[in-house]
Amino acid sequence: MATASKVQLSLDYCGQFHVPNISQDSADAASEVLQENHDNYHIFFNQSGFHNHIAHHIPTLFALGASPHAIQKHYANNKAYQRPPQPVDRDLIQNFHHHATFSKYLGQERYYHDYLIFFQNEIDRKGHEEVLNEYMLKGDERADDILVRMYAGGPLFYRIASSNLLKLRLLRFLASHNPSWFRHRIQSAGYHRRSSCA
Repeated sequence: MATASKVQLSLDYCGQFHVPNISQDSADAASEVLQENHDNYHIFFNQSGFHNHIAHHIPTLFALGASPHAIQKHYANNKAYQRPPQPVDRDLIQNFHHHATFSKYLGQERYYHDYLIFFQNEIDRKGHEEVLNEYMLKGDERADDILVRMYAGGPLFYRIASSNLLKLRLLRFLASHNPSWFRHRIQSAGYHRRSSCA
C-alpha cells in the first residue's frame, strides 16, 4: 500500500488516461524506480532550479503501457544527472511547526529535504486531506504563501494527484520553490488579494 513515503502504483488506478492491459510487472517496475527517485534525489537536478521530472516521466510511461525494461531504461537515462538532497536537520524539522520558522526557510532549495521529511511526517500523522487543508487552503498567511507557489512553478499537475506520495511531492515542491518572480508579475499587473469578489 502506498503511503507518504512508500511508492506503490496500482492497477486499480492507472491515471485518468491510460492504455488497457497494463501489467503488474510494469506497476512494480515503475514503483521501484519512483521509490528510488523519492529516496535518493533532490526535486531540482541543479542549483538553478531545473526540475527532476522523473516523477512525471515514469507514471506517464506506466500509463502508456511501457514494459518493465523500458521503464528501467528511461529511468536510468534520467537518473544519471540527478543530485542527492542536502542532509536533514532534525531540529529544524521540529521547528517547522512554528509559523515563523516554517516561513523563514520557504523558497530555499537547500531545505527541500527538511520540508520533505516534515510533510511526510505530517501526512503520516494527520492524513493528506488535513495537511493540504492546513498548509494550502486554510486562508492564513502561511497557507496563502504555499498556495501562490502552486502557480509560480507550474506544478498544476499535482492538483489532480491521486496518491499521498504525489501530494507530498506537491507540498515539498511548493516549499522549495521561490515564487518572487511570480509575485512581482502579479503585483505589476495590478492584481491584489481580495476578501470578496465585489
